[in-house]
Amino acid sequence: VSGAGDQLIRPPARTDGLVLPAIVSPDLASDVNAEGVIDATIGTSLHVQLRPIGTTTAMPSILDQDRLVVVDLAPLLLAMNAHDPGTGRPNQVLLGTPNDQRTEDVVAALGQDPFPTLLVASRPAIEAARSNDPFALGIVWALAVGAIAGLLLSFVGVLLAMAADLRDERGELWELEAQGTTPRALTFLVVLRTIAMCLVGAVAGVVMGVGLGWFMAASVGVGADASTPIPPLTLVAPWAIVIAIPLALLVLIAVSVYVLARRHFASQSLGMGAR
Repeated sequence: VSGAGDQLIRPPARTDGLVLPAIVSPDLASDVNAEGVIDATIGTSLHVQLRPIGTTTAMPSILDQDRLVVVDLAPLLLAMNAHDPGTGRPNQVLLGTPNDQRTEDVVAALGQDPFPTLLVASRPAIEAARSNDPFALGIVWALAVGAIAGLLLSFVGVLLAMAADLRDERGELWELEAQGTTPRALTFLVVLRTIAMCLVGAVAGVVMGVGLGWFMAASVGVGADASTPIPPLTLVAPWAIVIAIPLALLVLIAVSVYVLARRHFASQSLGMGAR
């Protein structure tokens, strides 16, 4: 009766023989018997029956996502305490709040009386810690510097390639001008050809970058603190920035190419000068 020794006799509990509805991991959902029930063991000796009513692949604070079970709390605690009095005691509570400000208020309230000393982990605090982590900041700045250097090199490379094309295709351009094509039309031809080439490269770069980001998020098995990320990492692409940077670079290239081509076709080297 006191629980000090092995339990020999106890009154019947309402959970005896009860099949608890549960949300389980896909692996457990495939382990049902002919009656659609899972025979599970809690601890070393408590046997319960579960009937899967849904599946999930992640649950906060649960590391073993392959053996995941979510059931109603009250009947589970009743079954645990009936089997071994005192064992059915929750040791963790998950709270949902409508916004970050409300989360901060709840965290502050939990640190005051009448609550005992609690270990509280809130999403805003975790995000702030990750955002200010020196290692993460170093990686972000290294990637940012590399991206800026790549943009500058690509911009200079396009201008050099365009200047080389104007020099190498001088004869073809002269023939077009001799046939009546105006320097203005030749300028727009060079600009459109350059923008079309850069547009293909920009689309390919965005697709490759997003694809590599998704691959890295799906492949990373540990977080910045060497722990398993729960839920698993997912790619959150800032689409406004992803689209705005290539568009801004295309506009800058178009203006620069237009200025250089305009100066080139304004000279007397092609025979007729500017019109």
